[in-house]
Amino acid sequence: MEKDIGQLKSFGADGIVTGALTSDGLVDLSKMVTLISAAKPLPVTYHRAIDMCRDPLEALDCLLGLGVQRVLTSGGQSTAWKGRHCIKDMINKVKGRMIIMPGGGIDSENLEEILEVTGAQEIHASAKRVSQSQMTYYNKSVSMGSSGDEYSSFVCDRQKVLSMVHVIKALRP
Repeated sequence: MEKDIGQLKSFGADGIVTGALTSDGLVDLSKMVTLISAAKPLPVTYHRAIDMCRDPLEALDCLLGLGVQRVLTSGGQSTAWKGRHCIKDMINKVKGRMIIMPGGGIDSENLEEILEVTGAQEIHASAKRVSQSQMTYYNKSVSMGSSGDEYSSFVCDRQKVLSMVHVIKALRP
């Protein structure tokens, strides 16, 4: 991962998103020290590994101590909406010392409630939709390793993004 970070820096990345846990579900402090050191001077965001850890609120103390600037989380649940109350607790715990960024299943239908319940100032959303391949020939005998549809992919949907922007602007004129 350190080599990947070095390459991203050489390409002009504005920040690094990473995360590491020990086998028993704690923040892997030694690995994170190495990754944060490799990322300097870029800001580091800890990704949704926090949602897989033993205690997300306890993990925040470790991450604050390491100097992580932002945490991407679904509040320890499958979606940010389901984890919105934990996300609120996380935001209250860090008291502005780091950014807690809800992510996972956010769309224009649940965005307002997620923002109102959590008090989050930033969000992460893929705003994705399935795009069908332009292939007209389908070889059903071969799989390229995907467990899903070989002839489709996810793309960012402009209308979904605009819908979320509309929700945010209505909340914060």
